[in-house]
Amino acid sequence: MTGTMIGGVAGWENHGWIGAIALGFVGLVAGALIGSTPSGILQFLK
Repeated sequence: MTGTMIGGVAGWENHGWIGAIALGFVGLVAGALIGSTPSGILQFLK
């Protein structure tokens, strides 16, 4: 959820509503991949 929010805000500020949708989706996928395992979160925080 956080990845989607960060991607959406970054996309909105830089590219408008189309960028918000696109980068929000990228954030959703990245967040799902990182959050799929607890070790993924720990690797991201290192």
